[in-house]
Amino acid sequence: MRGLLVLALGCVLVSACAVDDAVDGAPNVIPQPDDVQPELEALDPCSRPNLTTVEPGALTFTTSTAPAQPFFLSDQPADRLGFESELAYSVAEQLGFRQQEVTWEFAPAEDVLTGTFVDFDIAVDGYVARPDEFPAITYSTPYLETTTVLDVSNDDVRRILLGVNAQTPPSALRFAAPVQGTGRPWLLEKGWIPEGGGLAMWARAGSEMEQARESTDARLLDASTGQWLEEVAGVEVSSVAGVDPPDIAMSFAMVEGNPLVACVDRALAEMSESGDLETIVETWLDPEMWRIDD
Repeated sequence: MRGLLVLALGCVLVSACAVDDAVDGAPNVIPQPDDVQPELEALDPCSRPNLTTVEPGALTFTTSTAPAQPFFLSDQPADRLGFESELAYSVAEQLGFRQQEVTWEFAPAEDVLTGTFVDFDIAVDGYVARPDEFPAITYSTPYLETTTVLDVSNDDVRRILLGVNAQTPPSALRFAAPVQGTGRPWLLEKGWIPEGGGLAMWARAGSEMEQARESTDARLLDASTGQWLEEVAGVEVSSVAGVDPPDIAMSFAMVEGNPLVACVDRALAEMSESGDLETIVETWLDPEMWRIDD
């Protein structure tokens, strides 16, 4: 027993000496977690201090002036009412920005696509990746994949599109589609609009598409917009049997070369993995959430 006690005391003394030597000689000391974290953040290009934004200390989003229901249910995105409004703030928080550090600019999607307007960090307006047509911007990974429908006004339009009425070509019809979507390329591919025109108006969603019903013959809608028109605006969406517009994947748009793209992609990936993205989709694309005035 005495021998074991002496051995134990010896181990304690050796350990104590090792600690003293570590302090005096400063050998290889394993850093504690508190020491490692600031160093990792300094090396991470997506940590808040390393992010370069158009306005230092803030994250600037841009969207169209008119709210695109149901993606924006208010003309004030800061209200966080609507799928894309809530998504924008959630991504900002993932990047380390508080709600009061998020600012908004309003610009037409055409100006974003062509590079006319560049005073923003992230454009959120249902952009569908078309890099060959719009090289001034780059796109994030998609945050929403959805189907589309071609909403027609009446049976006469339906017969023209199906070729039953051969006297009137589809190019004589007036179409509406989102400028930031795949509507025009698809309509061109179908031969339904001429290369130089054929679209009566650009309209994305909500009230814009509701108004477009008065001045156009057919409108290309995403599924949520079609549902909003029926559930909230009280109008019937009538498609063309046998005509299947392409599915779309909505993304954020950013100025080409913006290093923020990789960080936004990472934020979306982390939100997807945690289930937060799915929760936002299920919450804000539920028609029960769209009647904010009730």
